[in-house]
Amino acid sequence: MRYNRRAMAVRAAELRARCGLRTPDALQIATVLTHRCDAFLTNDARLKQGDAVRVLGLDDLAEEVLGD
Repeated sequence: MRYNRRAMAVRAAELRARCGLRTPDALQIATVLTHRCDAFLTNDARLKQGDAVRVLGLDDLAEEVLGD
């Protein structure tokens, strides 16, 4: 899949400004949005606060997979 790196960088900058994300986090979320992923898997609880993308922690994933 081809994508525009400049557009992704701009999207990351917008996320940084709007959501107060750190640059690495903003780049990861911008990548998730660009590639239209269903969810973003992380153990960073701070990222769960946003609503731009569905964010799953490892415990959330285990719950979904195992049904616990």
